Amino acid sequence: MNREEMIRRLVSYSVETAVREPDAYWLQEMFEKGFAGYRRFSDSRLKRELELRGLDEAMETDADEEGFDEADIDDAPPALAPYATLAREPE
Repeated sequence: MNREEMIRRLVSYSVETAVREPDAYWLQEMFEKGFAGYRRFSDSRLKRELELRGLDEAMETDADEEGFDEADIDDAPPALAPYATLAREPE
């Protein structure tokens, strides 16, 4: 998995989690303390973030097999809509 794929997977997971888990403590922390963005992470930190979320096991599988549905993005709260488009696969 290359750097772009790691970033795309982390963004997708973060958006999906934000939509599905309204009590996400990390989202509150992000708004309070800020978030630098996955693009500023080193490759090793990106890999570590994937491991922490259990996404490293899926690195060898196709993203479509992950259960992520682009329809979930369309159901995002209006406040997340500008960020939800980041999770879409490139056409």
